[in-house]
Amino acid sequence: MPRKRYLWIECPKCKKLTEQRIVSTKVNEDYEILRRRWCLVCEHRWHTLQEPEQSTTGITEASFLRRSKKTLRNHKTRIN
Repeated sequence: MPRKRYLWIECPKCKKLTEQRIVSTKVNEDYEILRRRWCLVCEHRWHTLQEPEQSTTGITEASFLRRSKKTLRNHKTRIN
């Protein structure tokens, strides 16, 4: 018997945080996870795609923050 998983995620139809159930889960060779979800309020069904997490070996907090600041600096716009 499959286990039932209930999650609180925003339903694309209701636009509210509603209780939802994962109906099916499929994993491909790239470890991407395709999930079929079902809203228990409006009974809307849709798919979500979850990509695998990336390894953070070799990244320190300082180098991460340095890279983030550089990215923010490059994306700032001037207001005259």
